[in-house]
Amino acid sequence: MKKGFGKIEAFDRHRGPLAGNFAVRTGLPVEHALERALGGGSDQNQNLQAAMRAALDWMASDGFIWLENSPPYDAKSSLPSYRDKVDFVRHVGVRSVELLWQKLTAHSGGGGPELWANGSLAALSKVCEVTIPEVLLIPAFRRIILGEYDGSLTGSGLIDQLAKLQNPPVDKRSDTDTFEKINAFVQVVTGRPEAKIEIPYDRDHILVHMDGRILPLESLGTGIHQVIMMAAFCTVYGERIICLEEPELHLHPLLQRQLISFLRDNTNNQYLIATHSAAFLDMKDAAIFRVWQENGATRIRRAVSRNERFSICNDLGHRSSDLLQSNAVIWVEGPSDRIYLRHWLRQYAPELVEGLHYSIMFYGGRLLSHLSVDDDEVEEFINLRQLNRNLGIIIDSDKASPNSKINDTKLRIVKEFSKDHGFAWVTSGREIENYISPEVIHDALKSYYHRYRRPSAMGRYDHVLHFYGATQRGRAEELVTNVDKVKVAKFVSGIAADFNILDLQKRIESVAGFIRDANGFAHRLSPP
Repeated sequence: MKKGFGKIEAFDRHRGPLAGNFAVRTGLPVEHALERALGGGSDQNQNLQAAMRAALDWMASDGFIWLENSPPYDAKSSLPSYRDKVDFVRHVGVRSVELLWQKLTAHSGGGGPELWANGSLAALSKVCEVTIPEVLLIPAFRRIILGEYDGSLTGSGLIDQLAKLQNPPVDKRSDTDTFEKINAFVQVVTGRPEAKIEIPYDRDHILVHMDGRILPLESLGTGIHQVIMMAAFCTVYGERIICLEEPELHLHPLLQRQLISFLRDNTNNQYLIATHSAAFLDMKDAAIFRVWQENGATRIRRAVSRNERFSICNDLGHRSSDLLQSNAVIWVEGPSDRIYLRHWLRQYAPELVEGLHYSIMFYGGRLLSHLSVDDDEVEEFINLRQLNRNLGIIIDSDKASPNSKINDTKLRIVKEFSKDHGFAWVTSGREIENYISPEVIHDALKSYYHRYRRPSAMGRYDHVLHFYGATQRGRAEELVTNVDKVKVAKFVSGIAADFNILDLQKRIESVAGFIRDANGFAHRLSPP
């Protein structure tokens, strides 16, 4: 379909054995429709409000008023015609239908239920109309072309549009803010905090100021060229529906993630992205759909569960080993450690998103606690750094006292992971749970274990999850050591972290810095 709305082109029409007319439906929540019908909620007539809700509930399906927009398209979606007026009157009530008709049509007296129903439904249909934003397509083939904007987003006219943002007229000085957003993105993808673009007087090129030099954008490589072009288009055009066709072409996975992060935080469009890249699967707040062809027809299904998304990865040819190519990979002992780390990072650096900027993997405590330093499994684990230098690891010290020593296997892992761009964090206390305040541990255990009476010990080198609980007879106490770490971690993650415990503040600062460096964050983008 062409830009905006219009006729469907011949190649866009379905020609399979199950041919049928193509239509788009838009769901308007009943609550939104009710607010519109009541003029923003200003009408306090309780009978009228009840009549409006009953009428809209009759029109709705699954809590939405479904509006249809069939070809040839215009900018509005409207309700289909309702034929069963008798059922409408029965559902809403005769007196309520009359009240609706009087309010919505400004008429009174005369008529009858059929007239009132027709008038009310026609008026409500008008109230529920939805104006669909302009639809723009950024195609897979993109390059910056000199000349005026030709109505497409292939790259033509981009230089002129950027020039207008760079030097706007007096009454549009706020356009410079949009231009600076694009410059902020240039700084992120180039890794240069001083980088900026400039449109020269003759408008022949997009120039980039970087490292004391001025270079044409195309000299920075196809990937940088492409990602800046897409970011610029999506910033120039606001409050649209933008269709991005295979944005991953020519883009390293890092650039793909940086583009999505920029679009999410700095633009106000809705995006429909057709992609074969798994880098987009973990986008925050994104709805993922699988599209495939079956028996001559195109099928589409939303992927909600992890298994459905994993199935999409298989369809795209991705395997579990691809995770090792993530920008930053942090190895932890088990699921509870992951919950704590995510909790701390969300509070300390909320802009860092798991699956987008970093991944967490499990190595299992046995690897470092029970294997010798020269064991083959330890050697294979260390060799993972040959696949990805941006690897970090969090290790429980397992020290029972200040004088306890860390075993040789852990010392070797710390040495290897601390090289180059990696890091190794050995807990200052016995385990990662020692970074949690005794009060929070107490509340967590008390909430999950009814037999809980008191902690066993809460020192730096103690098993802080062990507790004394009532025996089956309820009189005596016994030491309970089999505690569900994941349940406790989930409880703790619902409470604000205290970074003043042991060296937690310093460690989380280090982890956040490691992730930012791995993602090429020279600095944080300014908020939109």
